[in-house]
Amino acid sequence: MNNRAPSDGQHLFINETATATVRNTIFHGGCDALNPAHVEDLATFDVDCSLVEGGAAAISGDGTLLYGPNNFDSDPRFCDPGTCEATEPIGEYTLDAGSPAAPGAGSCGLVGAYPVACGVTSA
Repeated sequence: MNNRAPSDGQHLFINETATATVRNTIFHGGCDALNPAHVEDLATFDVDCSLVEGGAAAISGDGTLLYGPNNFDSDPRFCDPGTCEATEPIGEYTLDAGSPAAPGAGSCGLVGAYPVACGVTSA
């Protein structure tokens, strides 16, 4: 959230022959990010059980994308996220009780780093 990368930014950039294996992660809401991830020609991005804003189509590059069946694209419903207008990264990124990333909402358990910490807020 609120990632600031003013020129050609992504949440994750995978270069050279690297492989990034990602599980139970939220890629959502970058302020200046062009897309959730960029995968260079010889690189591999293996992602599953994650919330990926824009889905597989939003991931750029000519590398190998292993996009698992348990990924989803929806509002993560954070309790009180910051805004891109803020000059400092602020906000409460725990999950709303109605979040699709909350434990029990899908088959992957908790998606993201923070637990449910507020009741259902307006979506």
